[in-house]
Amino acid sequence: AAAVQNPPSLTGTATPVALPEPVAAPGFATPLTDGWLPDGRLTLDGIGAAAAFGECALDVVVTALTATRPGTVVSGPGIPISLSFDADPTGPVRATATVRTATGTATLVALLPLVAPDEAVAVGVWVAGTEAVLAVGGTALARRRMAAPVASTAGAVSIGARVDATGDAATEATIVAVTIADHLDTAAEAELARAAADGLGEIDSLVASGAEGAAGAATGDEMRTGGVRWRTFETATAYWSASTGAHLVHARIGAVYTAR
Repeated sequence: AAAVQNPPSLTGTATPVALPEPVAAPGFATPLTDGWLPDGRLTLDGIGAAAAFGECALDVVVTALTATRPGTVVSGPGIPISLSFDADPTGPVRATATVRTATGTATLVALLPLVAPDEAVAVGVWVAGTEAVLAVGGTALARRRMAAPVASTAGAVSIGARVDATGDAATEATIVAVTIADHLDTAAEAELARAAADGLGEIDSLVASGAEGAAGAATGDEMRTGGVRWRTFETATAYWSASTGAHLVHARIGAVYTAR
């Protein structure tokens, strides 16, 4: 694992920022009292293999997060995960994680809770086998099943690079800590298992896989009543329950059933 708080292998410059109060961060034995604001792209070398036995974890803690400029907080060939923040049209900050697998990519999106500027926000992207979750404050808000495990990695990791690849600082946030690990801790494993049992992401994973045919674009948000989840798409409605798993009901079949 690599816990980033001004390590010797980190190149680039950043402005130190004193935190209003100490912040506990994954991978650090004691609460942190200072964060840093990248003056441009920071590069972390010597990560090596960022995934072992199909597991990989990225945890980022930030404060003063506004994301008025979209920016990739962590990315690069040395890690199979990239994490970016941008402003969602509805107001909150949106976190987007992209996981590179051996056969393609999987994207997870979640809206971050509205917090005071001096409050810390912890965002984690945890991958185990062919499952990935995007967690905020330790709770999974998005999950995907993937067709293959994460891709092998080699090279550097960039922190604070802009989406448009310029040298300017990206998301306007104070980075408190970045932790990269080649395994999940027990809390992440438990949350990943809970999210899977609760059906989080099963509908979108099914539709993205095309295993039961094309459904078109989503026409509404995912809904839930009791233990049943469903979401409407252009040509089908997808349902999930713990007993049946996720399945598509295509429009024509649904129309015939309704007519009866």
